[in-house]
Amino acid sequence: MRSIRIALNADTTPLSVSDTLVFKSHRQRTREAFGAGYTAVNVDEEEGLTVEGARAVLDEYGIGVASGFFHGPFYNPQEEERIYEAAVRKAKFAHGLGQQCIFVSALVSSPERHAIAGQVRPGEPVSLDKGQFAQMARLLERIGRLWKDQGIDLCFHPHVATYVEAPHEIEHLMEITDPELVRFGPDTGHIFFGGGDPIDFVRRYFSRLAGLHLKDIKADILAKVREEKLSYRQACALGIWTELGTGDIDFPSLFGFLRRMQWSGWAIVETDHTTLQNALQSSRASRRYLQEVIKI
Repeated sequence: MRSIRIALNADTTPLSVSDTLVFKSHRQRTREAFGAGYTAVNVDEEEGLTVEGARAVLDEYGIGVASGFFHGPFYNPQEEERIYEAAVRKAKFAHGLGQQCIFVSALVSSPERHAIAGQVRPGEPVSLDKGQFAQMARLLERIGRLWKDQGIDLCFHPHVATYVEAPHEIEHLMEITDPELVRFGPDTGHIFFGGGDPIDFVRRYFSRLAGLHLKDIKADILAKVREEKLSYRQACALGIWTELGTGDIDFPSLFGFLRRMQWSGWAIVETDHTTLQNALQSSRASRRYLQEVIKI
């Protein structure tokens, strides 16, 4: 029977600590997922962590492995071979763990792009040109082909403050890439922040949907960010991200659609920053919402 699988990306950082992400160790992430009531967690490489070591920690807590994450300036031809070599190593690690989905984002962008996060319109000069988009598409397909041979889906993940965040940018990348090699892995909060409707994007690209990040967002803070032309970091510092069910994403409608379509895949809970006392409280609150309201 097909099912939606819930997992946690446990890198939530309390705003009392920092308005940028503070990345945790694999053991910290796994312990938090266990403590918050999740049965699976995102796993990525870290210095000294082997596949065997990662699996031992998961087994210790009785936690399953969900997706992974990969990023780079895919639009820069001078970086292609370095990125591809990293993708080869990523495939080896992911395949060894049994991961079937890796979220991919072009996280490297200029300060000028961070300054206009959520405010990117067609014709914006701080954007990729056609040649850079074509380079990105070609490299993503190259990596997607490599990973597909290992049973891994490349899930492109639009992200605010990168060069693929606004609706027209997402649409263009989807148009120029092979849907079998470059699947879709949206984040509900980042799509909303970028100016799109996350449910509409899930519907439009449902045939490519191979994974999903669940993030909630406060629309009133987004309005302030746009009105005052604040940067991405300033938006985070204001508490734009929030626990599931406490913001403005219509999760009941989203899950209603996914269930009607009998979608099966990873839905990863992710709250980059929280105003709660600690990350564990945040992760528990989102898990409780999914259990009590979404019934999953």
